[in-house]
Amino acid sequence: MREKTKNALVQAIKNHPAVVKAAITGSLARQTDADRFSDLDVLLVARDIKAVSDVRAWFPAQVLICAFHLSNYCTVLLDDFQKIDIAIYSIYDSPSQWVVHDYEVIKNGEDFEVQLANAAKSTREKMAAHLNPDVSLDNILLLLVTASHRNARGELLSAHDLLCMACDMVIALEIRQHGFDSNSDLLDPRRRLERLRPKLAATIHECLFATPGDGIPRLVQYLAKVHRSGLTEAQMKVLDYLLETTD
Repeated sequence: MREKTKNALVQAIKNHPAVVKAAITGSLARQTDADRFSDLDVLLVARDIKAVSDVRAWFPAQVLICAFHLSNYCTVLLDDFQKIDIAIYSIYDSPSQWVVHDYEVIKNGEDFEVQLANAAKSTREKMAAHLNPDVSLDNILLLLVTASHRNARGELLSAHDLLCMACDMVIALEIRQHGFDSNSDLLDPRRRLERLRPKLAATIHECLFATPGDGIPRLVQYLAKVHRSGLTEAQMKVLDYLLETTD
């Protein structure tokens, strides 16, 4: 994100009469991993949702695309291909709905910094991908068995999708086991993996940038080697089945 664009947007937010509170909430707030490819993530709390949601009307740059998703989120693509993700909430919405990694206040309101700190704490403790209760060796193996069966039918796209899900669970499982790095992405376990866990990243790369017939056995071999001490006899039987039947 270019500093000129960031500064112009911050000023537009400060000047908008319907924006009561605002903060930068992503890597640009942390300032340790930001580069020219970084998106700008912004949280806005508005007294008039309709006015603030008309983003093109107040945005201080030429907008190519402005699209809403998940009710409160708007993604803006500028004509120089910089991207801004804006979370827009009403003053009547509970701060418990906010998803916050890091934050830098740009327009303060009563108790806003305390609310941001609580939201960041809640995001870390309740919303992080590695805390998903579905993440388990059993569910990883079930995904791989289904992927193997789809692969055998020739449904390679579906098999690859299931393999991707299994890989994401492996990443989340290892984060849970070995600890969360402060530079990790709470919601996307693949982000920055090449830098933070290069050996695991190399394995995931080998699994996903191959056909499912090659990727599934590669992940099975990794699980059998790295997670052997935690595998039950039944889980080992599933791994053996996958190695025998996937091609």
